[in-house]
Amino acid sequence: LVNIAQLDRPEDKIKGLPRIIAESIGRTSEEIYRNSDRGVLADVTKLQEITLACRAAVRAMVDMSTNSEGRVDDVNPFMRDMFSLFSGGSPWKKAIDEAGFPNVSEDDMKPLFNYLQGALGL
Repeated sequence: LVNIAQLDRPEDKIKGLPRIIAESIGRTSEEIYRNSDRGVLADVTKLQEITLACRAAVRAMVDMSTNSEGRVDDVNPFMRDMFSLFSGGSPWKKAIDEAGFPNVSEDDMKPLFNYLQGALGL
């Protein structure tokens, strides 16, 4: 799922998570990848931070969607959205905030995480 979350899907109007995170800090994912490949230390570090944030966000979604046996549970989207509203945001938004990217928009992530939940079988 982490690999799936990395990819843009322009045909579905879904941005990949690295792009969403990069845009939240006023950068483009292409610029960060390019500079990282060139050995620009700040962007090597930033790319690692983005990668870890992506992993944490997907892990938070999977944790929310699985039971104690590790099996996928069907999560009611309405109840999930209500829980997120009253708890200060989705688990994946909180994970990204904790990873150091507090300006990522929940609205930008919603299409991607709906897609990922479909891929997970929810």
